[in-house]
Amino acid sequence: MDGAAKYFFARHTGTPVINRLRPIFRTAPIILAVAMLTLAGGWFGHVLGTRMRISSDRAAITSYSDQLLAHAIDVIAETNGAIDAANASPQDFCSPAEIELMRNMLFAARNLKDIGRIKDGHLICSTILGKTDGSVPMPQGPYTQLADGTRIYPDTPLAVSDSNAPVVDRGNANAVIDPRAFDTLKDPPFHYGIFYGDVGKKHLARIFGEGDAVVPAPADGVAWSLKSGILRRDGCSEASGLCISVWARLSELDAFSHGIVNAIMLLGAALGALGGLTWVNFRRRDQSLMARLSRALAHEELTLLYQPVVNVADGKIVGAEALVRWQSNESKGDFVPPDVFIAIAEQKGIAGRVTRYVLNRAIEEMAETLRLHDGFRITINIVASDLSDPKFFAALDDGLRRGGLSPRQIGIELTERSTADSSAAIEGIARLRSRGHIVYLDDFGTGYSSLSYLGELDVDVLKMDRAFTRTVGTDAVTVSIVPQIIDMAIKHNLSILVEGIETAAQATYFRNLPVPVMGQGWYYGKPVSAAALTKQLEQQDGIVAVKKGRKRSRQSLRKTGSSR
Repeated sequence: MDGAAKYFFARHTGTPVINRLRPIFRTAPIILAVAMLTLAGGWFGHVLGTRMRISSDRAAITSYSDQLLAHAIDVIAETNGAIDAANASPQDFCSPAEIELMRNMLFAARNLKDIGRIKDGHLICSTILGKTDGSVPMPQGPYTQLADGTRIYPDTPLAVSDSNAPVVDRGNANAVIDPRAFDTLKDPPFHYGIFYGDVGKKHLARIFGEGDAVVPAPADGVAWSLKSGILRRDGCSEASGLCISVWARLSELDAFSHGIVNAIMLLGAALGALGGLTWVNFRRRDQSLMARLSRALAHEELTLLYQPVVNVADGKIVGAEALVRWQSNESKGDFVPPDVFIAIAEQKGIAGRVTRYVLNRAIEEMAETLRLHDGFRITINIVASDLSDPKFFAALDDGLRRGGLSPRQIGIELTERSTADSSAAIEGIARLRSRGHIVYLDDFGTGYSSLSYLGELDVDVLKMDRAFTRTVGTDAVTVSIVPQIIDMAIKHNLSILVEGIETAAQATYFRNLPVPVMGQGWYYGKPVSAAALTKQLEQQDGIVAVKKGRKRSRQSLRKTGSSR
């Protein structure tokens, strides 16, 4: 060190500049230590959280696999039972009596789409096609043949529609499994494959899902694998001939169901990491659709439109369905489709808030109109969880009291998917009906299995899905199902509401039915605001009043002997 430097340090040692730097020098090791502890705590929390996450993931996948296997056993048992019963039919082969027998079997089935009789590699008759000319060949695609002669055709194009479905045949009979048989069990982020065959001999065909089968050793065992961030479970039941594969990406599992585990992992980090990660997490959640939906509910940004329901016989409006709409103010006014935000609400457990919001908003907007039109009814769509939610029933009671309304003026709509847990659905429906509400089974027909337990649900109104309405006036094979659904409704003393009436031909078809039918669709009117709907009702009743007034005037003239 030269003399100038020595002079400088000697001159400035103990000066205010050095004094101001000393606290920094003293705290630097502390900051470094805190940073190291933060990193160490974060690393430990990450390791611990990862282990807990995988353990939790395995439990979730195992539970989901068990549900799939239980349902798959029911589906296969029903399929084999139908095939065996058809092969053992006492009726003449493909006679009208045998076709009727198979149709009765189909109505009793919950997971089948069609039952047929085959001969020399051709379909001779089926419950949907009736008797063919014998020129319909069996599928030519790949199949798996089991030891007992059963053939399994996976994902086979159907002769009666544009869709594909698994087909199983044995002897002189076959059965088409409903391609939506497992729709109610779909649960993102899980992926699955369901395989059926001779498990021990590894002759397996995939009947639902995706991927390839992995048969553990022994055949009744379970195998786990974790590769490239994908956790997979393969398990088989040799007794049932079924194998189930379920897998999911760990990152997707975290995003869907591991909030608690992530919280535990964050607790392992030091205060600085915990604060930073918590801030990032809250920021991310704040931008999520669920958070935006929660704010939209709190700020009453969701709006309602009302789809008129008419008496098809005379076109008179008798009710309306409340439809929720969301124009997000946080995304430049973008329209968020109901099926998107309702699905998110169900996944995150806030669907009940949406239901209660719609209920309260509908009563607020339509109470006066409902009081003036005693026979008019507004229907509210609910989800499965609402059937056992005390808050929903309390909101119903409170809304009726505030609006001065009768329970019959607020109808309740639930979809076939909402009735998947039949015991809970039956109990919830009974509770609603005991209070005086009219209960609608929405989207009827999209799940063919509902025909078998329609009577158990004890609803009031059956809403035929628009998919069947579209076939009226066409040559589609499925149009033959419409009369069967009508007959089923009559058998169970149900009122009928047809969705999606869009043409005069469709309106005429349903108007000419021998039973009263209600309808809704763009032919009768598009969804409108509460004010517009009220105006339509006023115009409708005004026209009626004028007609009645003229009629009374003419009667008065006849009584007095006056004439023009």
